[in-house]
Amino acid sequence: MGRRSFSDRITAFARALRGAPSPEALRNTEERYRLLFSSINDAILVHEYHADGQPEIFVEVNDVACERLGYTREELLRMSTNDIDAPEGLAAVPAAMAKLTAEGRAVWEGMHVRKDGRKIPVEISNRLFQLDGKPMIFATIRDITDRKRAEERILNLARFPDENPNPVMRVTPEGSLLYHNASSRSLLASWVGAPDGRIPSAHLPALLQAWEAGEQREIEVREGRKTFALTIAPIRAGGYINLYGKDVTEEKSLAEKFMQAQKMEAIGRLAGGIAHDFNNLLTVISGYCDLARADLPQGSLVEAQIGEIARAAKQAATLTSQLLAFSRKQVLIPQVIDTNGLVRALETIVGRVVGEDIELRTFLHPGTGNLRADPGQIEQALMNLVVNARDAMPEGGKLTIETSVRVFDEAYAREHADVKAGEYVRIAVSDTGVGMDREVLSHIFEPFFTTKEQGKGTGLGLSTVYGIVKQSEGHITCYSEPGKGTTFTIYFPRTAEASVPAPAPLPGPATHRGTETILLVEDEEAVRAFARTVLERNGYLVIEAAGGMDALARVATREHEVDLLVTDVVMPQMSGKELARNLALISPHVKVLYVSGYTGKAILHHAILDQGSDFLQKPFSSQELLAKIRELLDTRA
Repeated sequence: MGRRSFSDRITAFARALRGAPSPEALRNTEERYRLLFSSINDAILVHEYHADGQPEIFVEVNDVACERLGYTREELLRMSTNDIDAPEGLAAVPAAMAKLTAEGRAVWEGMHVRKDGRKIPVEISNRLFQLDGKPMIFATIRDITDRKRAEERILNLARFPDENPNPVMRVTPEGSLLYHNASSRSLLASWVGAPDGRIPSAHLPALLQAWEAGEQREIEVREGRKTFALTIAPIRAGGYINLYGKDVTEEKSLAEKFMQAQKMEAIGRLAGGIAHDFNNLLTVISGYCDLARADLPQGSLVEAQIGEIARAAKQAATLTSQLLAFSRKQVLIPQVIDTNGLVRALETIVGRVVGEDIELRTFLHPGTGNLRADPGQIEQALMNLVVNARDAMPEGGKLTIETSVRVFDEAYAREHADVKAGEYVRIAVSDTGVGMDREVLSHIFEPFFTTKEQGKGTGLGLSTVYGIVKQSEGHITCYSEPGKGTTFTIYFPRTAEASVPAPAPLPGPATHRGTETILLVEDEEAVRAFARTVLERNGYLVIEAAGGMDALARVATREHEVDLLVTDVVMPQMSGKELARNLALISPHVKVLYVSGYTGKAILHHAILDQGSDFLQKPFSSQELLAKIRELLDTRA
């Protein structure tokens, strides 16, 4: 069949669709179909039907089809359905063609491709008819882009509650559950799984209050280990209440950690202040006790009574030392320490401390490496953990000490404000004892908090560990469960520096007396008066000053060179370290003995002394002061 005019084809379509009308009716029908074909808003494609799958060449198209597909009429009349069908729209074609063959009509959704490559979702309505003895398809194509977008929006809205990672629920004012999303099923299982289909009765008052007030309310809900902030939103017009939940477990955890850190910092400042005042007082008390006993007959009643005062002062000094450790206000003399060597050196002592009913096991990773800290402080921290583990196993058990290396990444550091990313030495002390619950764990590092019986402990052991670890730029964690034991893990920054063997102890001096010149600098008048009395009684020439500027002025006006500087570490206007540096310009060979009982905020700047510095912790006795001074003077280069 050759190409015929548009009028001829319209006439043929009309005849095929309506039968064989009269000539006048045929002309009227032809005109109607011509107008319909050219003015309809949908694209019309007419093509032959080939059941064997041959290309179906278009024999007629309307202007809308040309406009929608981007082709000219001449181009489309040389094309077939294969040229405009997109692959993703072909899945529905076999079923549609089968329906068309059986019923003469078929409607389905497909995808067409424009000349510029853009794809258009379409609704295809096919009707099968015969033209000149050949099966033909009259296809009406409707662009359904807007409909698809609307459907997608509706579908997205319908999917939103179930895709929401937080609980979304709808309930009646009485608490009966009307709707819940997938997250509610997994996160608030006890709510949606209730046999009576009601939310827990504990939250009903808040529900009713919100409903009666017509205002939103906020409540907090705990489900297992998770915490949810739940918004109660009454919809009075609908007769129901919407509940929107948000998982705030991590936020609550971070807030609790922040509050705990602030609390510990505040307690630390208080403890440090108390320790400062007491150390100065105890230095004077214990010092004058020594002086008074020296002037009394040995064995006399008064001498014995003063001895009891001195012993009490010594016990008080131990407590203030622990408070200083907790408050991170101790003076440190850091050294590079072989981690495994430190643990090996403590094994014998630990064995004696824990007793025979506790099995001690050590697992030391060969590549653990070194840390930089004050060795005495680290030993004290480990021994406190060991003692704590022993007390947790009154019936015996196993004590394990492990070492290894841990790397903290940036993500971990963001979650733990006191941790910097990097390599850390890890030391873990584990026991198989009674364990602790969450409430006890939240307080274990607070000073004077203890679960032991009265008189069985001061509650300063773990707080001391906490302070030592923090002041050494370390990190400490604790994991424990009732009846399952406890593990304390401490982390210190790993260093590539080589450890230095501890020097051999020097023999003690034969006498504590001397005639050298000592510059004594102490801002606490009572402590300075005591130290001056002790030194002068033992033959030393003492130049005393209340501060650094005063000390330098006094030295500058003297003819004799100072042999030894005894100075407090932290003082107003000028620290002990600054004074020592300035004095070295006047007396280059002067020896320095640092003393301290408190370092306050200045600990960050002044209390980390150089390795090899000589230090005497307050409170000190007269004999301790004299012995240390004599040691320094006798070993002077």
